[in-house]
Amino acid sequence: MNITEIIKNDLSLLRETIYDLGFTLAEVSINIYPNNHQNKLSSKFGDQRVTPKDAVLIVDYLRKEIGESVFNQSYNKELERLTKYMESLRNSRKK
Repeated sequence: MNITEIIKNDLSLLRETIYDLGFTLAEVSINIYPNNHQNKLSSKFGDQRVTPKDAVLIVDYLRKEIGESVFNQSYNKELERLTKYMESLRNSRKK
């Protein structure tokens, strides 16, 4: 998955991918922002202040830790789940 596509999509997908892969936001935060508080990413996701730079750092870290193919598979799974959910919402509104 291209990083540009990840940034264009809802960044909550990235958060769900982190959880799906067995990481915590604190663990990722400590590794990409070693000089900041461990809850930096948690507060950024909570306040919806995740920047494209944050997304690049997160994706780079995860790809380095688990491999690009595993990350892509997990991210695509979350993307498919969101797509199905959005389709079901559209279909329920049409009825």
